[in-house]
Amino acid sequence: MVPYDSADNPVMSVVAFLAGIVSPGVAAEAAKTALKELTDGEGGKAISGDSKDGESTEKKVDDDKMDKDAPVVKDASTADGILTSTPTLPRSTVQRAAHLALSTSAKAVSTLASAEPHNIRNTLSTLIKLTLTKLENKMTQFEELEEILGEERRNLEIARVALVNERLGLKKTLDSYSCIA
Repeated sequence: MVPYDSADNPVMSVVAFLAGIVSPGVAAEAAKTALKELTDGEGGKAISGDSKDGESTEKKVDDDKMDKDAPVVKDASTADGILTSTPTLPRSTVQRAAHLALSTSAKAVSTLASAEPHNIRNTLSTLIKLTLTKLENKMTQFEELEEILGEERRNLEIARVALVNERLGLKKTLDSYSCIA
């Protein structure tokens, strides 16, 4: 495979750069659109909106027809000198395909980019809701723990009072036995 990103051809360098940053789904959609346009546009359609210099579309159609006469090239690697034809696409068709591929990619990227803030907001909203739910659950657990500790404190207070009363009772009992003896 030829690394086109370091090639001397600037067009191939740009194509390699764009192919590297565009997601495969976007590239596939662009290729489908370009292929469809190429197959549908072979009937002599002119590129719309490209006549900046006031050229007529008839002249462009004639240019396309002249470019469509592809030469027959003899392939040196075939045995017995069988002639094989290599179809050459006209330059305007290639330019149109590149333009369509880039514009389709740009539209897809624009759609993805405009959907990204919405996804970020939804994700952030979900994150905030989950964090609030987590905090509410912790607060509920702390309240339950506080109730349990309150009950334990009351039970300990009752046990302390009972212990003090028992101690006083024992002291009175000891004092009464010491008076008798």
